[in-house]
Amino acid sequence: MHFLIAATEWQQLRFALRAGRPVYGSELRLVPTRKTKDGMFLTNLVVRGLLETVDQVTGDPWATTYRLTAVGRYVADYGECDFDTGTNVCRLPVGISADKVGPTGRLDGTPKVLPVPGVYKKKTATK
Repeated sequence: MHFLIAATEWQQLRFALRAGRPVYGSELRLVPTRKTKDGMFLTNLVVRGLLETVDQVTGDPWATTYRLTAVGRYVADYGECDFDTGTNVCRLPVGISADKVGPTGRLDGTPKVLPVPGVYKKKTATK
């Protein structure tokens, strides 16, 4: 099933992607709300396959370090994934393998900015 990720989770994944290193759980709490006060959102991201633990501190999600999986990098860039309702795990879309997802989340071979035809035409001066 095609799944659009929530804006708050997308921001957390973007932060982890832009950091370029494993991040502490406390760094991923970007907005201190009641939904993020106990750290369950970190566990949910790990269970869904978007983050993986690097150094786990038992019982303390804030001191544990996390890094993005290939699916997490893709979702951080595109904001969507395929969701398996049977296992509650996010997957890459059909036709995309983990080795095609680059370190920045973009698919290998995809230009960073797609050209828009006709927008940047040179104007000729007429008198």
